[in-house]
Amino acid sequence: MFEKNLSDLIRGIRAHPDDETKYISNCMDECRKELKNPDLDVKANAIAKLTYLQMLGFDISWASFQIVEVMTSKKFLHKRIGYLAAAQSFHEDTDVLMLTTNMLKKGLTSQNMYEVGLALNGLSNFMTPDLARDLGNDVITLMTSVRPYVRKKATLCTYPLFLKYPEALRAAFPRLKDKLEDSDPAVQSAAVSVICELARKNPKNYLSLAPTFFKILNSSQNNWMRIKIIKLFAALCPLEPRLAKKLADPLTDLINSTPAMSLLYECIQTVLSGMPEHVSTLQLCVQKLRIFIEDHDQNLKYLGLQAMAQVLKIQPKAVLPHRDLIIECLDDRDESIRLRALDLLAGMVNKKTLVDIVRRLLVHLENSDGASYRDEVVSKIVDMSAQNHYQFVVDFKWYVQVLIQLTRVENTRHGRLLATQLMDVAIRVKSIRDFAVPALAGLLQESRLFSSTINGINEVLYASAFVVGEYAEHLTDEAAVVEALLQPRVASLPAHIQAVCVHNTLKIYARLTEKIQKGEGSVDSLNAIVNVITSRIPLFVQSGDLEVQERAVFVGEMVGFLAAQREKGEALDHELLQLFAEELNPVAPKAQRKVPVPEGLDLDEWINTPPASDDEADTKDDDDLDFGLDFGFGPRYEDEDEETRNRKRQERLAMQQANPYHLGGATGGERHSPEKATFQDVSDIPVEQIPIDHIEVQTPLYVGLDVAPTMPKKKKKKKLSKKEKKALKKKGLPVPSDSESEPEPSIEIQATEEMPDGVADSDPDDNNDVDDPHRALDIDLDAPMDASEMVLPTPSHHVSKGLSAEELASLERQRAREARKAKKKADKDGKKKKKKKSKEHGEHHTHQHEHVHEHEHEAEAEAEPANVEIVTEDAEPEAVVEVAAEPPVAEAAAGETKKKSKKDKKDKKDKKKKKHKHHDSEAPSSPSLALRPLVKGDHLASAYAISGLDKQVQVTFVFQNIVETEVTLKSLHIDEPASSVKVASQEGLNEPQTLGMSTQHKAVVTLSVEDATKPVTLTGKVEYATADTADGELAFEIALGCSTFFKREACSTDRFTEQLSSGSLSASKSEVFSCSAPFAQGVHAIHSLGFAGVEFVDQAASLFGESVNGDVVCILAKDKGEQSISIDFKASAESLIDGLVSEIRAALAK
Repeated sequence: MFEKNLSDLIRGIRAHPDDETKYISNCMDECRKELKNPDLDVKANAIAKLTYLQMLGFDISWASFQIVEVMTSKKFLHKRIGYLAAAQSFHEDTDVLMLTTNMLKKGLTSQNMYEVGLALNGLSNFMTPDLARDLGNDVITLMTSVRPYVRKKATLCTYPLFLKYPEALRAAFPRLKDKLEDSDPAVQSAAVSVICELARKNPKNYLSLAPTFFKILNSSQNNWMRIKIIKLFAALCPLEPRLAKKLADPLTDLINSTPAMSLLYECIQTVLSGMPEHVSTLQLCVQKLRIFIEDHDQNLKYLGLQAMAQVLKIQPKAVLPHRDLIIECLDDRDESIRLRALDLLAGMVNKKTLVDIVRRLLVHLENSDGASYRDEVVSKIVDMSAQNHYQFVVDFKWYVQVLIQLTRVENTRHGRLLATQLMDVAIRVKSIRDFAVPALAGLLQESRLFSSTINGINEVLYASAFVVGEYAEHLTDEAAVVEALLQPRVASLPAHIQAVCVHNTLKIYARLTEKIQKGEGSVDSLNAIVNVITSRIPLFVQSGDLEVQERAVFVGEMVGFLAAQREKGEALDHELLQLFAEELNPVAPKAQRKVPVPEGLDLDEWINTPPASDDEADTKDDDDLDFGLDFGFGPRYEDEDEETRNRKRQERLAMQQANPYHLGGATGGERHSPEKATFQDVSDIPVEQIPIDHIEVQTPLYVGLDVAPTMPKKKKKKKLSKKEKKALKKKGLPVPSDSESEPEPSIEIQATEEMPDGVADSDPDDNNDVDDPHRALDIDLDAPMDASEMVLPTPSHHVSKGLSAEELASLERQRAREARKAKKKADKDGKKKKKKKSKEHGEHHTHQHEHVHEHEHEAEAEAEPANVEIVTEDAEPEAVVEVAAEPPVAEAAAGETKKKSKKDKKDKKDKKKKKHKHHDSEAPSSPSLALRPLVKGDHLASAYAISGLDKQVQVTFVFQNIVETEVTLKSLHIDEPASSVKVASQEGLNEPQTLGMSTQHKAVVTLSVEDATKPVTLTGKVEYATADTADGELAFEIALGCSTFFKREACSTDRFTEQLSSGSLSASKSEVFSCSAPFAQGVHAIHSLGFAGVEFVDQAASLFGESVNGDVVCILAKDKGEQSISIDFKASAESLIDGLVSEIRAALAK
């Protein structure tokens, strides 16, 4: 009574803000102790607190068993707490869900509608395929309940039922369709919600319901139901064009009349997705969306912009008049609205609007706060300009100015993006190079690009260096550019930028020599470049980066060599141009990995065979001072023969042929064919003869104003005045050209990208999720149903998911072998009691007993050695020991079987009577007990069997003569085992019995049990005589564990659940056992101790045991992996659990 309740827990958490974790940990420990209390009030209070902690993110899966206990309580208050905890914490992999099947079944059939609602709500939250299959019929039946509350809950529960058990959809769909016309609006709304969710992924299956939904749409005043129906029509309209025409008038009326903004928005969405051809309705939607955007509610403004983006894809012209309103949204304080407006502006771009939109964005960029938002604006400007290979860019000079202007945005992180764009424009658009090269050369002098190394804006220097070097023919002051490329500040830049700066100085030098040959360049400039390179290149030769160092050494040596040759009067400068003769074209991003492997090339084979040993390699390295480079002074390895050199030569030629950038002459192999000419000088090779894979180049994309004559003259853009141009220049913004109205020459843009021959870009990926549960619900509901589909199947038992058919068959055979016949004397009271129990268990157990009985003949056919089992073959029928044994674990994993009618039961009784008449010696409903080997002597072998009665245990002994001569059994002596177990009676060996060869005799000892929770040892001896031995004896010892006193009766899941919820099982314990065998075999070993199998699902099993004195134990076994099994015990006595733990450990060890 002094436990903390939920309110105390919440107050305590609020009162401990500094050490909240520690406080919650203490509360969790308190809850663990409270859960061990047998009082359900205390347990329910603990579960309520744990549920709150679970909402805070703490794991309470360890309390799943106790949650089930609270759920099974008879008090509604407790049930509500338990179901809430289960709905919050249970999931499909929760082990104890198999214990809830019959509890939920009881809840669904309860007379209290609120208990039914609890069960439906809980089932909806932790639905599994097994629960859906077992309880599907009950849920569907509740859809016809007389109570609207239950009908509504059941209808809503069908959606998770269909997701987990799609086969139920066809059987339940007629009833679900009837609910659309239910008299209660709540039930009708629930049915609409379920069908709308089902139709969201598979709309075509519900097209036949369109008339019904149209009727509800016109008659209902419930806006939420209207919203659901309108959403459904949005999915159905693309499938049926006539439906869109039918909906045009109702939707127009709703758009004009409804004050509900949510309903208005859904109407607009339906028009946009299902009726894009209705221009008048679309224009009405755009007008309403303007109202959304102008509203002060930020949510409505966001939704309006989002829907306007959808209109833009359908009818761009309908959105263009609202451009000013969208641009105003860029000044909104909400960043999400600004970003949505940016996306919308990007879609409104065309040749006419691009310049104006970009100019406004540049002005907006100067006044924007937040680095991330500015970066987003920069990205959008680039994206809208570069889309479709600069489709909307008319003036590329203006675009280059914009890109340069964007490099001046403070703290932008898009340096790499801007660099890529500057290079791409210069490479693709040849006509812009004469403007772009001097403009980018100026960037090499801007100190801000050298000082900012954090955000990556210095990547722009990479693009500038590449462009001025690659297209150096457009430079006017080469010496100044080379000096900028080799300035000392470059050494502080990243290595890849240093490398391109150093390398492009050689390109500029080569282009200048070409100009001098043509009489356009100055020799003084060439000498100045040589002096700059000679004086500044040593700084880069000392770089720590290998790439920079290599390029610097190459440039220095090459320029020095050419200068020395020029002083000697040998001008070799024109030869340098051959290094840069090939123009670099855009390459597709996937081109490199799409290059096919040449035929005959083994990528795993060594190109150069490695040296025989490291010592030899070291010796050769000492002798050769060329650092591994072959300058043509002779073979590198003197021991190479002619065959090896030819093989390496062929490999080298194959590599050169496969290399698309190799510019060597055509030599060797197939290149001597008459179809291909050979060239000795590289400069003489025509471009088309270069050994590259042939690229299919499509017609270049021409973008210009050559389509201007088709435009109306009255829409010509107004020229900027001198005042406006001055204002733009003052702000540093690019000024568009004045000659827009005049036809400009077409601008050729190289839109194609190189790919290897015969290789295409990858196909688009399939975005459909194969694990989507809606895929299984794609069922044709209009097709006629078979009789089998009318009713959901109700399986009599479950087959474990973890066991194959072979393993299940093996378990059944093993169980059948254990069910050997033994003998006993059954008194009348025992028979009456047995019949009474058989009646109580009902047809479910009868079915199981018959199933086991069918395997008896198969079991008897499998002979076993005499020292393993002794079976009485000539015993009298009435002496056979018969005890109702539980079915195999795999079969016991079932819920309750379907109830039969009285007529069926009567027929079954008649069958049983007939069966008794024909087979009097056999038990009608249960298999006999199996004997266990006891001890074997020189003359006798013995076995025993144990069966439990009320407060008594019968031990049946069977003695068999194993010699050829006769053996006389004289007497059987049993020692008094302990105070808890006493010998009550002894029958079968009151007088001597003579056994012939291989004959057997039975004796029965009845023990009265005072305490069945403690193990005892039964000792004794049998005295016998033979022709050779007058006083022989055979001593024996039988360990009677706690499981020996079990009644070995089957247990239904109802009874199992009742025992757990009764509160009588005060003792509990959890243990982990080692088990090297598979989990199914481990459970079978536990089951063979005398436990009754209740249910077996996945990697968990529940079992039940009851002693002859009424002591009960319930266990839940779970597969923990790594050859271990975890078992939770709940029992009426602690000593009973301790005794069973040792027995189970020994059984699993075997």
